[in-house]
Amino acid sequence: MKFFYTFLFITTLSIAVGQQLNDSIAFKHLDSLLSVSKNLREIGELVKSLELERLVQREALEKFGRNSTIYGNSCISMGKWHLAKSEYLEAEKYYFEAIAIFKKVYGVEHNLYAKALNNLGVLYYWMGNFEKCEPIYLQVRDLQEKAVGRSHIDFAVSLNNLALLYKELGRYDKAEPFYKESYELIKKILGENHPQYARSVTNLGVFYFIIGDYEKAEPLYLESKRVREQYLGKKHPDYGVSLTNLGTLYSAMGNLTKAERFYLEATQIFEMVFGKNHSRYAQSLYNLASLYNDFKKDSQALILLLEARTILLTALGTKHPDYVNCIHLLAHAYKSLHNMQMAEQLHLEALEIQKAITGKEHTGYSKSLMSLAKLYMDTNRDSLAEPLITEAQSIIRSVVGIDYSEYSTTLRYLALFNEKNRKYKQVDLMMNEYLELDFKKLSKSVHYLSSEELNKYAESVGKNSETLLSFIYRRKTENANSDALNKMAFNTALFQKGFVLHAASRLNLLSGETNESKELNATLQAYKRRLTKEYAKSNKDRNVDEIMELEDKANSIEKELAQKIQGYSEALSQVKWEAIKLKLLPGEAVLEFVNFRLSFPKKTDSLMYAVLLIRVEDSVPVFIPLFEEKQLSLILNLFPVGTHSTLYASRGASPVILHNHSSLYELVWKPIDSFLMNIDKIYLTASGMLHRLNFNAMEVVDGSTLGDRYKLVQLGSSRQLAHNKEATWNQTSVVLFGGINFDSNGEAELDYPNAHNLQNLNHISDTSMQKNIYTSNWNYLPGTDTEIRNIYKQFLKSKIPVIQYRDKYATEAILKKLGNGKDSPRVLHIATHGYFLPEPKVDQMDTSIENSYQTSIKYSKQPMLRSGLVFAGGNKAWQGVQTKDGQEDGILTAYEISQMNLSNTELVVLSACETGLGDIQGNEGVYGLQRAFKIAGVKYLIMSLWQVPDTQTSLLMTTFYKMWLGSETNANDVKKNSIPDAFRAAQKELRDLGLDPYQWAGFVLVE
Repeated sequence: MKFFYTFLFITTLSIAVGQQLNDSIAFKHLDSLLSVSKNLREIGELVKSLELERLVQREALEKFGRNSTIYGNSCISMGKWHLAKSEYLEAEKYYFEAIAIFKKVYGVEHNLYAKALNNLGVLYYWMGNFEKCEPIYLQVRDLQEKAVGRSHIDFAVSLNNLALLYKELGRYDKAEPFYKESYELIKKILGENHPQYARSVTNLGVFYFIIGDYEKAEPLYLESKRVREQYLGKKHPDYGVSLTNLGTLYSAMGNLTKAERFYLEATQIFEMVFGKNHSRYAQSLYNLASLYNDFKKDSQALILLLEARTILLTALGTKHPDYVNCIHLLAHAYKSLHNMQMAEQLHLEALEIQKAITGKEHTGYSKSLMSLAKLYMDTNRDSLAEPLITEAQSIIRSVVGIDYSEYSTTLRYLALFNEKNRKYKQVDLMMNEYLELDFKKLSKSVHYLSSEELNKYAESVGKNSETLLSFIYRRKTENANSDALNKMAFNTALFQKGFVLHAASRLNLLSGETNESKELNATLQAYKRRLTKEYAKSNKDRNVDEIMELEDKANSIEKELAQKIQGYSEALSQVKWEAIKLKLLPGEAVLEFVNFRLSFPKKTDSLMYAVLLIRVEDSVPVFIPLFEEKQLSLILNLFPVGTHSTLYASRGASPVILHNHSSLYELVWKPIDSFLMNIDKIYLTASGMLHRLNFNAMEVVDGSTLGDRYKLVQLGSSRQLAHNKEATWNQTSVVLFGGINFDSNGEAELDYPNAHNLQNLNHISDTSMQKNIYTSNWNYLPGTDTEIRNIYKQFLKSKIPVIQYRDKYATEAILKKLGNGKDSPRVLHIATHGYFLPEPKVDQMDTSIENSYQTSIKYSKQPMLRSGLVFAGGNKAWQGVQTKDGQEDGILTAYEISQMNLSNTELVVLSACETGLGDIQGNEGVYGLQRAFKIAGVKYLIMSLWQVPDTQTSLLMTTFYKMWLGSETNANDVKKNSIPDAFRAAQKELRDLGLDPYQWAGFVLVE
């Protein structure tokens, strides 16, 4: 877990003490010079500013005397100049002099005296001398309440400064009401378009960020950014402040790319305004460095941090919180570069400075303790680490409580220490509390993050389960008891696996519940359609600024939608392993596959696989270690049948990869076998590279398959067993797509036949499609035409309404019209080309085809764009021909499918190649067509893992429908056999006909 030593901009508000009643020309002149000096000081022109300060002091003494308002103002201004230089004693001297002047001239009950006193409080705040600061701030508040009342801006400022103080003291219970009251007063007095209002909003946002309430922090940060952009401009340093705070927020939520964009822009602003010798610029450097640490760019981070330290040392000195933050990050960079001696030296220095600034009873000190403890643990000096962690935990408990984000870090570190020393009971308690805090954070995030943001945040939270699984793995090798951890591991898998997918699906399907949510969803879909068009453009024609603006707007609308939908959070309630066990019958079992990087007792690069098993008789889940990922990779990269792709017309475009099934059995399944006595039905969920396997087709040593031995049901998450209710389906038509003309002009989409005019489709000539035009084109698939015709006849024979779309009528536009929720087809069968393009590598970019559609998606960072299906007219778009406005391009991406509502669709059959592939991301599984159709609400999905020959694909599909529909006819109920049973029977029949696994095992069924 990361400590956020990055700089968060907050503002102590101190208003100038005002003009003297004497309204002379000389007074106005000197007062204007103080304003000029202030502006110079704020942009780092300290030498020129000091010249003006001295000039004003001389003339004020000569013309108005020492006991005058203008001289008092000059003392305050001089104090601020020394504060900017971190020359605290000099600043204090000038503030004392100003206070004495205003006390003598106006008395101790006057507001001008209170304002002068407030500046001294601000000084002590920045010095970290909170013991002196608090009574001054309280006195200022009381004085101003009497002098100007509770509805005055000066009183609001005093509340703001008290809030900042109590936030620093860790007294969040005291800070929040002061923040809120100050914010409301400033908003009422100055309005929502004033720079001072933006500062108040920023401070409140920083407070919520620090206590981990990102849901409240983000809208406040965005509001501050809006005001500053509109009224100060995008080159003002305060606008850079807003960008910095947003960058830190997005970094905390795992959205590192977005954070980098904000940090870089802020750095440019500070460099332009202040130059490279200012503390603001240094702060922006170490923010970037912190981000580069996350990106594993340790050398770049080190360069930035060394520069930042030099600047801060000159500008602020060592006794400053920003300097402490910088050297902590510098220590982390050295540790990443394996210079442990330098890292330790810097952490020790930071600890001493932090203690001098704030004392021990402060969260900053606890963070310093934890950083040093982590170093000791990483260098096997646990005896030195334990007391530091214990002290830090005690500070956090007493100062801010267990909801503070750093508390969970102390739990994790203590668990690591105790696990090393085999104090298992303590570990079990700590890990349980630690994981519950994780669940709480992730559950809460659903209410304020879009799907894209939620995915990044869930990924960062999900990494914490590696520690838990590594503990179990180590205990297993030592025959130590891990029952409590096994329960936690299964609960974690239930909660995290497919969490974002489930959230996205629920949001998509519930968005039509009210008129308000329908309107919001319509706006969201409009933004996403525009994004789709932008994403499809070549790199040269793509408008990056417009894409970022549209992404931000779509994110904002999606968040609002999540907050408006009633019952959304309840649909994502946590499920425990006991609830899954209660759903099992005798002879049934659940296999929850997991993969994790082995990080204990030391960090490794080994990516391990294991499975958690539940049977009816189990009192706790059983943990079974399996293999290392590189062992599986060796098998999956074999090419034992290399000629099939040339013997058959295929529905895909990448090399054939065939699994060595007997080796797979030995590696993946044999360790589990002994636990499956008397088991005949197994629910399983894949993880990592196991998503690429067809478990049913895996050969056992006796020549049979796992599908022969067990009734296997593959789920996206075991959570589905707890939520699984018998669905009811509207009796809508079956819709078939196939025999597609990929070269048509797409104009037929406006004049497609309806269900009552199907005969016309059966007589369309195919001669125009029997050709191979260019290697970059999608070729016509004659087997799909035969497939669709045969399936069409099967449904007609069963008296089930069926529509087929072929030739130029099989368009993307028609399919999108079907995705309207309750009226979506009960069965959707698509026989066409499918594609999946792996994650891009920049050094492999082919700039020779810069303007093609292929290039635009091939190098996309969005995995849901690199997977899709091809429809009528798709070749033109694939070649880069511009599609007419208002017309679909014939390339249906997974990104577009995920925006549809297919909640009435029981089954989607993707009779195309590689439709089950995609990027595999952590606990979320495969990012591709599978995910897209699940988000859209489909129950069953049949898809392929590799290229399957055209003829054999058609045979498998027609056999499946024969098995599903059976010989009886019943227009009111589609199925005679269950879909899983029919699919297993179809694959078995092809196997019995003598077809090798390559020709039938490429397709899998996922529920």
